[in-house]
Amino acid sequence: MMNKGTQPAKPAQYLSTFAEESENNFVAYLCYCGQSLGTVVYNDAELVGVFTGISSGVFNSVVRTHLGVENCQARIEEVVQTIRHNAVPAGWWIWPSTRPHGLAQMLSEHGFSTTPEIYPWMALKLTSLPGDILLPVNFTIEQVQDRATLHEWLQTQAVAYSSDSSQDSRLQVDYIAFQEQLGFEEHAPLRRYLGRLNGSPVGTSSIFIDQGGVGLYSVSVIPEARSAGLGSILSLLPLFAAREAGCQIATLMAPQGGGYRFYERLGFREVCRTNVHVWLPPQYA
Repeated sequence: MMNKGTQPAKPAQYLSTFAEESENNFVAYLCYCGQSLGTVVYNDAELVGVFTGISSGVFNSVVRTHLGVENCQARIEEVVQTIRHNAVPAGWWIWPSTRPHGLAQMLSEHGFSTTPEIYPWMALKLTSLPGDILLPVNFTIEQVQDRATLHEWLQTQAVAYSSDSSQDSRLQVDYIAFQEQLGFEEHAPLRRYLGRLNGSPVGTSSIFIDQGGVGLYSVSVIPEARSAGLGSILSLLPLFAAREAGCQIATLMAPQGGGYRFYERLGFREVCRTNVHVWLPPQYA
């Protein structure tokens, strides 16, 4: 699910190396997810895209475009064929580095629409984090290392991301299978974390480690456990682990609502902004 939300309207001050790290980690993360069976992956100097076929805009998207004007139309048409075959929503991410500059108009001509949301990316140096934090009483956090805990992680995230507490939060079978294929080894690049309060799962997070950088993803807390500071713990403890693993820079896409200010308080600063062009099959339109 793509994060949405109203973000502060202010000029972005881009820190080029952090902006590049944000893009690089997200691209590497999506390519890692592309190892699942049946996924179509584009990964060359011009284009990086991952299309799993599950109903998720994030896991069906082009995440990097460095094209020349002369071959842009042909590559878009190539990707659109894959999207039409999968018949699920797909996205095309636009970063500050995206080329050509006229890509948005070309995507529009191929059935993509521009979403109104802007997605800020934030970063910090891990040396700026505190040395340790105090856990609340009866709260624990563990790394997901087996199938049963992964299913708890997925269900907790589904409940936390639901905009309506009465909404059906059952997970799609293909999404569960996709996540299982990604594995849950202790020292894998992708590491998921589950928070429990009094033994019950209440929150999630994950990190993706790549070339000295770490991306923070999937931070969520179920409605009943919010306003207890658990989001900061679910963010910081995985970043401590990444720091111990030798990572130097952390990046994230600012979450919806008050999450932008929350991560500012943790020391993150905005480094670039992205937007997404979306293609919808007829049954989703």
